Amino acid sequence: MDSITTSFAAEADREAILHFMLGDFLENESLNGALDLKKEESRSLFIYLIQKGVKSGTSLLLKNGQGSIIGLRLSSFLDRPNGEEKEEEENDENLEFDHKAVLIDGLLQKLEDGRWDRIPSEVNRLFYVIVISVQSHYTRRGLGKVLLEYGMDKVREAGATAILSEATAMKSQALFAKHGYSILNEIRHEDHVDKEGKRIFNCPDGTNSAQLVFKYINNESN
Repeated sequence: MDSITTSFAAEADREAILHFMLGDFLENESLNGALDLKKEESRSLFIYLIQKGVKSGTSLLLKNGQGSIIGLRLSSFLDRPNGEEKEEEENDENLEFDHKAVLIDGLLQKLEDGRWDRIPSEVNRLFYVIVISVQSHYTRRGLGKVLLEYGMDKVREAGATAILSEATAMKSQALFAKHGYSILNEIRHEDHVDKEGKRIFNCPDGTNSAQLVFKYINNESN
């Protein structure tokens, strides 16, 4: 069995992360599959997500013995707005999304709508898991648990007291549920339709909803 190494993602890893996302993640993520998303259609969206995740210093890479990425956590922080202040999405590279990527982003925006009203008032900073993915050849080895839990001491030191994520695939939904996450919001794909009333997402793996999931961070060091 390969020896797996764990490291926090740095700016120098951006190209390798993009390579991973344009490969296994693109092919196996439920929403991507529902839209038959192609590399050229996903590139700008993935670069945007990588930009957000690497900047935080908390994103995690799992690499095999050959140094290839086989597991990824893109993550950042979200701070509760003060008063009438609104959260702003950072797009430092002014990226334009393809139509299919806009459809995915639209679902996630709808899922996240009013998120701070759903989150307990004592939570002012969230650890936000943007992407969690294990290469298909490395599943069933407990690596999803590693991606969820590694580096929580660093996250706590940054002031986060809870975790938030969008679970858009059956496997990730099962993973979050197994580790004690609660569902704050759920959108069933049969209810998410376009202007003509047509269902947008028919996931080939059978995923039938997108979930916004939440969990308090415990005080154990890891």
